[in-house]
Amino acid sequence: MIALAIAKKNFIEFFRNMKSNLIVVILPIIFFVIFGFIFNNDSNISFPIATFNEESFTNQNGIILAQVKELKNTDNAPLFQISKFTDLDEAKDSIRANTNILLLSVNDSGKLSVLGDDRNVYFNSAVGIINNVVDAVYQIDSNLIEKININVSDDKTFSAFDMLVPGLIVYGLLIMIPHNAGQFTELVAKKKIFRLFLSYATGKDIIFGYIISQTLLSLLQTFLLFVVAQMFGFKTDANVLEILVIAIPTNLFIVGTSLLIGGLVKNVDNATNLGTMISVVLGFLSGSFIVGIENIMRIDEFMGHQISFNQIFPSTFATQAWTQMLLFSKHLGDLSFELVGLTSFSLVILIAGIIIYNKNQLNRID
Repeated sequence: MIALAIAKKNFIEFFRNMKSNLIVVILPIIFFVIFGFIFNNDSNISFPIATFNEESFTNQNGIILAQVKELKNTDNAPLFQISKFTDLDEAKDSIRANTNILLLSVNDSGKLSVLGDDRNVYFNSAVGIINNVVDAVYQIDSNLIEKININVSDDKTFSAFDMLVPGLIVYGLLIMIPHNAGQFTELVAKKKIFRLFLSYATGKDIIFGYIISQTLLSLLQTFLLFVVAQMFGFKTDANVLEILVIAIPTNLFIVGTSLLIGGLVKNVDNATNLGTMISVVLGFLSGSFIVGIENIMRIDEFMGHQISFNQIFPSTFATQAWTQMLLFSKHLGDLSFELVGLTSFSLVILIAGIIIYNKNQLNRID
């Protein structure tokens, strides 16, 4: 099969040329733009929070909660979007799934408890606002609030590194985009495609050959990053094969994005540089570097799942799926929402990439 031969060639060439282009000017600008966008819009954010059994709130805590509900952001929208729960386990699960960033409840002593992930910048911001409400209402120190870290299940704790592992694995795959984009552009730019056509390879053979070789590289990269994470103390009960399954649709997104770049850019260096920029931006928007970034991009909730702007990128679903699997011991059967989103969006990008690359590059030779 010609596609397999092409895949073998690509796989070997990947290890022959390990060089990658570095962007020393544009990359810092991208960092500033992204951080500037995030933190300059903090005043318009609405924090999704949960309450448990509001009927049990004492008068004192009820006043605090009423004041919290009255707070507005600069758009005059509620500062806190509140979801009510009567099942404590479900409320805690909404925190672990990043649907809500904190949970308000009342403990046995009548003290207001604030539960959440204290490594999440939005959790700490929200707690700070609630503390200010307590200070304003009672004009005393905010010791009425009991702050509890619930970033994990009751019998396990995570380090900051643990929380970053899922996103870093995603970014480890995203940085393959520049390599692939450069390869797709190089096929035409350096007339390598002539040799493929002379061997009776079709456009379908070329594209599927790259998909096969890139899938193998993505699986290898995922496994290596998982091993490295464990070398640094990361522990998980997740099944390795299930972890690798998520890499497959993620890889389709990577190939599709690379095909789009290769179909639109004719210069190899430009394609590689553009691929680098896109991979960095996708890394930030997918939560590879900022845990809980989807909270600031929250749009709404659908069937118990948070819907956020950055979910238009399949890599966001990949981060969320690996987070649930690696940190909270979820299995593929528990991740239907993430897997459907990841696979469907990846296929859309892949099909668009195939169409554009085939039209602009494979159907004509410059």
